[in-house]
Amino acid sequence: GNAAILQSIASAEVIYLAENHDSAADHAAQLEIIQAMAEQGDIAIALEMFQRPFQAELEAYIAGTITESELVENSEYETRWGFDWALYAPIVPYGQAKPIPLIALNTPAENTRKVAREGLASLKGDDPNYIPPLNDVDLSNEGHRAWVSDVFNAHGGAGHSLNFENFYAAQVLWDETMAEQVA
Repeated sequence: GNAAILQSIASAEVIYLAENHDSAADHAAQLEIIQAMAEQGDIAIALEMFQRPFQAELEAYIAGTITESELVENSEYETRWGFDWALYAPIVPYGQAKPIPLIALNTPAENTRKVAREGLASLKGDDPNYIPPLNDVDLSNEGHRAWVSDVFNAHGGAGHSLNFENFYAAQVLWDETMAEQVA
Protein backbone atom coordinates (compact mmCIF):
# COMPACT_ATOMS: atom_id res chain seq x y z
CA GLY A 1 0.00 0.00 0.00
CA ASN A 2 0.86 3.67 0.19
CA ALA A 3 2.75 3.33 3.49
CA ALA A 4 5.10 0.74 1.98
CA ILE A 5 5.75 2.92 -1.07
CA LEU A 6 6.43 5.98 1.08
CA GLN A 7 8.78 3.96 3.30
CA SER A 8 10.65 2.61 0.28
CA ILE A 9 11.36 6.11 -1.08
CA ALA A 10 11.97 7.86 2.25
CA SER A 11 15.74 7.35 2.20
CA ALA A 12 16.20 8.53 -1.41
CA GLU A 13 18.10 11.76 -2.02
CA VAL A 14 16.03 12.56 -5.12
CA ILE A 15 12.50 11.40 -5.89
CA TYR A 16 11.08 12.02 -9.36
CA LEU A 17 7.30 12.35 -9.42
CA ALA A 18 6.03 11.60 -12.91
CA GLU A 19 2.81 13.06 -14.21
CA ASN A 20 0.50 13.44 -17.10
CA HIS A 21 0.54 17.24 -17.11
CA ASP A 22 -3.26 17.49 -17.40
CA SER A 23 -4.12 14.82 -14.78
CA ALA A 24 -5.60 16.19 -11.55
CA ALA A 25 -5.19 12.73 -9.98
CA ASP A 26 -1.45 12.72 -10.72
CA HIS A 27 -1.01 16.12 -9.09
CA ALA A 28 -3.06 15.07 -6.05
CA ALA A 29 -0.80 12.02 -5.66
CA GLN A 30 2.29 14.24 -5.99
CA LEU A 31 1.03 16.50 -3.20
CA GLU A 32 0.33 13.50 -0.96
CA ILE A 33 3.90 12.23 -1.45
CA ILE A 34 5.37 15.71 -0.91
CA GLN A 35 3.39 16.08 2.33
CA ALA A 36 4.53 12.66 3.57
CA MET A 37 8.17 13.42 2.75
CA ALA A 38 7.98 16.87 4.40
CA GLU A 39 6.78 15.24 7.63
CA GLN A 40 9.95 13.12 7.67
CA GLY A 41 12.51 15.90 7.21
CA ASP A 42 13.77 18.79 5.15
CA ILE A 43 12.88 18.66 1.47
CA ALA A 44 12.83 20.95 -1.54
CA ILE A 45 10.30 20.86 -4.38
CA ALA A 46 11.83 21.18 -7.84
CA LEU A 47 9.36 22.25 -10.52
CA GLU A 48 9.63 21.53 -14.24
CA MET A 49 6.95 24.09 -15.06
CA PHE A 50 9.11 27.02 -13.94
CA GLN A 51 12.08 28.07 -16.04
CA ARG A 52 15.35 28.87 -14.27
CA PRO A 53 15.38 32.65 -14.92
CA PHE A 54 12.29 32.88 -12.69
CA GLN A 55 13.83 31.43 -9.51
CA ALA A 56 13.63 34.86 -7.87
CA GLU A 57 9.86 34.88 -8.43
CA LEU A 58 9.50 31.57 -6.58
CA GLU A 59 11.63 32.92 -3.73
CA ALA A 60 9.55 36.11 -3.55
CA TYR A 61 6.40 33.99 -3.41
CA ILE A 62 7.81 31.80 -0.61
CA ALA A 63 8.78 34.99 1.28
CA GLY A 64 5.24 36.33 0.86
CA THR A 65 6.30 39.46 -1.02
CA ILE A 66 4.25 38.51 -4.09
CA THR A 67 0.90 36.73 -4.35
CA GLU A 68 0.16 33.46 -6.12
CA SER A 69 -1.43 35.35 -9.04
CA GLU A 70 1.66 37.58 -9.26
CA LEU A 71 3.86 34.46 -9.29
CA VAL A 72 1.85 33.08 -12.22
CA GLU A 73 2.06 36.40 -14.07
CA ASN A 74 5.69 37.28 -13.27
CA SER A 75 6.98 33.80 -14.19
CA GLU A 76 5.11 33.97 -17.52
CA TYR A 77 3.59 30.62 -16.54
CA GLU A 78 0.70 30.84 -19.00
CA THR A 79 2.93 31.26 -22.06
CA ARG A 80 5.90 29.19 -20.87
CA TRP A 81 4.02 26.14 -19.51
CA GLY A 82 0.34 26.78 -20.05
CA PHE A 83 -1.31 23.76 -18.43
CA ASP A 84 -4.21 24.78 -16.18
CA TRP A 85 -2.66 26.45 -13.12
CA ALA A 86 -5.32 24.85 -10.91
CA LEU A 87 -3.63 21.46 -11.48
CA TYR A 88 -0.41 22.68 -9.81
CA ALA A 89 -1.97 25.19 -7.43
CA PRO A 90 -2.17 22.86 -4.39
CA ILE A 91 1.57 22.03 -4.50
CA VAL A 92 2.94 25.56 -4.79
CA PRO A 93 0.97 27.09 -1.85
CA TYR A 94 1.86 24.05 0.26
CA GLY A 95 5.52 24.90 -0.36
CA GLN A 96 4.90 28.49 0.74
CA ALA A 97 2.92 27.50 3.83
CA LYS A 98 5.56 25.16 5.29
CA PRO A 99 7.85 26.83 3.95
CA ILE A 100 9.64 24.42 1.60
CA PRO A 101 12.08 25.74 -1.03
CA LEU A 102 10.58 25.80 -4.52
CA ILE A 103 13.17 25.38 -7.26
CA ALA A 104 12.77 26.43 -10.90
CA LEU A 105 14.21 23.60 -13.01
CA ASN A 106 13.67 24.23 -16.66
CA THR A 107 15.62 25.63 -19.58
CA PRO A 108 14.45 29.04 -20.80
CA ALA A 109 11.99 28.45 -23.66
CA GLU A 110 13.99 30.84 -25.84
CA ASN A 111 16.92 28.39 -25.70
CA THR A 112 14.93 25.23 -26.40
CA ARG A 113 13.10 26.90 -29.31
CA LYS A 114 16.39 28.15 -30.79
CA VAL A 115 18.04 24.74 -30.44
CA ALA A 116 14.99 22.97 -31.92
CA ARG A 117 15.22 25.24 -34.98
CA GLU A 118 18.98 25.70 -35.37
CA GLY A 119 20.84 23.20 -33.15
CA LEU A 120 23.06 23.53 -30.06
CA ALA A 121 25.73 25.47 -31.97
CA SER A 122 23.23 28.34 -32.38
CA LEU A 123 23.47 29.25 -28.67
CA LYS A 124 25.74 32.28 -28.37
CA GLY A 125 26.36 35.28 -26.12
CA ASP A 126 24.05 35.25 -23.11
CA ASP A 127 22.05 32.24 -24.38
CA PRO A 128 24.05 29.70 -22.32
CA ASN A 129 22.95 31.29 -19.03
CA TYR A 130 20.77 28.91 -16.98
CA ILE A 131 21.92 25.80 -18.86
CA PRO A 132 24.78 23.35 -18.34
CA PRO A 133 27.98 23.73 -20.38
CA LEU A 134 27.16 22.63 -23.93
CA ASN A 135 29.98 20.05 -23.72
CA ASP A 136 27.93 18.33 -20.99
CA VAL A 137 24.92 17.89 -23.29
CA ASP A 138 25.43 14.26 -24.30
CA LEU A 139 23.61 13.31 -27.52
CA SER A 140 25.16 9.82 -27.77
CA ASN A 141 22.70 7.66 -25.77
CA GLU A 142 21.21 5.42 -28.48
CA GLY A 143 18.39 4.02 -26.33
CA HIS A 144 17.24 7.50 -25.35
CA ARG A 145 17.58 8.71 -28.96
CA ALA A 146 15.38 5.83 -30.18
CA TRP A 147 12.74 6.57 -27.53
CA VAL A 148 12.66 10.29 -28.40
CA SER A 149 12.54 9.41 -32.10
CA ASP A 150 9.41 7.32 -31.49
CA VAL A 151 7.80 10.26 -29.67
CA PHE A 152 8.87 12.66 -32.46
CA ASN A 153 7.41 10.42 -35.15
CA ALA A 154 4.18 9.92 -33.18
CA HIS A 155 3.76 13.72 -33.12
CA GLY A 156 4.04 14.17 -36.88
CA GLY A 157 7.77 13.58 -37.23
CA ALA A 158 8.94 14.34 -40.73
CA GLY A 159 5.60 16.03 -41.43
CA HIS A 160 6.64 19.16 -39.54
CA SER A 161 9.43 21.64 -40.05
CA LEU A 162 11.70 20.53 -37.18
CA ASN A 163 14.81 18.55 -37.99
CA PHE A 164 15.01 15.48 -35.70
CA GLU A 165 18.65 16.13 -34.71
CA ASN A 166 17.79 19.65 -33.53
CA PHE A 167 14.60 18.46 -31.85
CA TYR A 168 16.60 15.77 -30.05
CA ALA A 169 19.26 18.27 -28.97
CA ALA A 170 16.55 20.55 -27.55
CA GLN A 171 15.02 17.64 -25.63
CA VAL A 172 18.38 16.59 -24.17
CA LEU A 173 19.17 20.22 -23.28
CA TRP A 174 15.83 20.40 -21.42
CA ASP A 175 16.61 17.18 -19.52
CA GLU A 176 20.25 18.08 -18.81
CA THR A 177 19.30 21.55 -17.51
CA MET A 178 16.81 20.05 -15.08
CA ALA A 179 19.26 17.34 -14.01
CA GLU A 180 21.99 19.91 -13.36
CA GLN A 181 19.64 22.01 -11.27
CA VAL A 182 18.51 18.97 -9.25
CA ALA A 183 22.15 17.99 -8.65
